[in-house]
Amino acid sequence: MLTLIITISISGLSLYAASPTPIEDDNIENTEEVVDAELADESNNSEELETVADVVYSEDVIIQKDNILFEELVIALKEEPTVIQVGTPEELEAALASAESDYTIKLTNNIEYRKGIIIDGKTITFDVGNFTLDVKNSEGTGLNVINGGNVKLSGSGNLNVSYTGTKGYEGVKVRENSSATVTNVTSKSGSGIGVYADGDGAFIRVLGNIEAKGSSGKGILTWRGGSVVVDGTVTIGAVYVQIGVTSLQEKEGVYDSAKPGYLKYISNSDDNTE
Repeated sequence: MLTLIITISISGLSLYAASPTPIEDDNIENTEEVVDAELADESNNSEELETVADVVYSEDVIIQKDNILFEELVIALKEEPTVIQVGTPEELEAALASAESDYTIKLTNNIEYRKGIIIDGKTITFDVGNFTLDVKNSEGTGLNVINGGNVKLSGSGNLNVSYTGTKGYEGVKVRENSSATVTNVTSKSGSGIGVYADGDGAFIRVLGNIEAKGSSGKGILTWRGGSVVVDGTVTIGAVYVQIGVTSLQEKEGVYDSAKPGYLKYISNSDDNTE
């Protein structure tokens, strides 16, 4: 976090931040020199004395100069998010490896990425613009978010995630205190799972549809307090929703007064609620 500090008078001297000095380390050393110089330049002027505030990195301090008391006002500046533009699978892979928390990965083209993505303890925003990012993994989970990580989505395009293998992996899996927002999720065959929210604070939002077409496929799986919201439809081969060990079909949903237009699925177990 950047810190903006403006030296102001607290005894009647008027200061203003016209063309403030760039925030650099050497400003710290020059703070008192700036005050001295400005006071000297204005010493013969009228009673309304003006000078330019200096901008520095520092802690709160009080500066006493020529019987005029100065105080520094500390303002926290929000750092601009770092944006990495990607237009190919190779660029996306490099961005995923280098991105730190609160980075944005911005698409400049449609991308088909044939590997899984793991977001571990970081918050990453995928700005898809009007493009589509298709994540397709045949070897394991399409998108795995763990250790307090978060996947956010912006733009009018799509972030689609698929598990294309035949085993019991997920399109999207989110662990405790992590979250993900995606557009569509598909698990095409076998016992694959559409989305799996595992643990307290685990949350998945699907803006479009879920398809789990395998003969043993599950559309939605939650465990230990995980939750899922689906804005579209869920198409399944076997289980519509499974909460812990309890399997529920579409007709078993109940009207959700807190979210009109949605059905809510609740397990009888205290440990597993969606």
